[in-house]
Amino acid sequence: MGKLCKAAHNCYLGDTVLGDESNVGAGFITANFDGTKKYKTVFGRECFLGVNASSVAPNGYPEGTTIAAGSTIPKNFTAHRPFGPFSLLLSRMKKVSVKPGRDSKQK
Repeated sequence: MGKLCKAAHNCYLGDTVLGDESNVGAGFITANFDGTKKYKTVFGRECFLGVNASSVAPNGYPEGTTIAAGSTIPKNFTAHRPFGPFSLLLSRMKKVSVKPGRDSKQK
């Protein structure tokens, strides 16, 4: 873990390099073992890893990456989808439907 990192909550960072000033949310997991081999994940500095999110190794993330809460980022994500620093990654988003209640006025 780099300098000034925050990972005070329960999390698992297996074979992970965490850049300086990064923050790890409660329940974040780096899934690094496929049953046969262990893989490495590298986060650049100032990354923010959301609550109950996970990254399947191997992966590498540039400086300033934010992984949204509840996301699962698949292995080798960066090899197929390059992205720049200070990016927000979202995965497995649920569809949200908003339906007006009976008491609301509809126009």
